[in-house]
Parts: sequence; structure tokens; C-alpha cells
Amino acid sequence: MACGIVFGAQKLVAAPGTAAHFLAKGAIRMLIIDRFEGDWAVIEFGDKTFNIPRFLLPKEAREGDVIQINISIGNHATKDREEAVRKLTDELFEE
Repeated sequence: MACGIVFGAQKLVAAPGTAAHFLAKGAIRMLIIDRFEGDWAVIEFGDKTFNIPRFLLPKEAREGDVIQINISIGNHATKDREEAVRKLTDELFEE
């Protein structure tokens, strides 16, 4: 069942199984540094783990630390990439 989160006057509906769904249900899931393996940090998120490059973390990050990740879309970089792909495609299919 989808759950809603209210931000200001907007209510967002979150699909089941998404992070927003768990937050809407009141469950708190933390991102915890489980361990370091070479150049990688193993991050726990609930009952799942994933790796991120260690250089993305602050130098003082340690095993057991709770981390916060903020993600945004690089609109300018996305447009540049799309333009580069379009140019390559045009070059490949020139007559």
C-alpha cells in the first residue's frame, strides 16, 4: 500500500518498498558505515548493504558512523552529456 508524506501543503505518495515509503510509515532507516574494504566503504541500509567509494566520505568517517547522503541531479552536466551523445550519433549516421 502506498503511503503519503506531507511537505508543506503537498502530499507525496510513495511507492511500497521505496525509502520514502518507509519514512512515511514512520520507520527510520539509517545509513551506517559497516566497514571499509580497500577503497570502498560498505554501507548498511536496513537489511541491505551497498558499496560507495571511500573518497566520497569525510576523512574522519569511521566504522559505525551514521552518514547522510544528499542526491541532486546535475542538470548542466546532463545536458552536456546529451549534447555529446547527440553529436556522436550524428557523426555515426552521417551520409
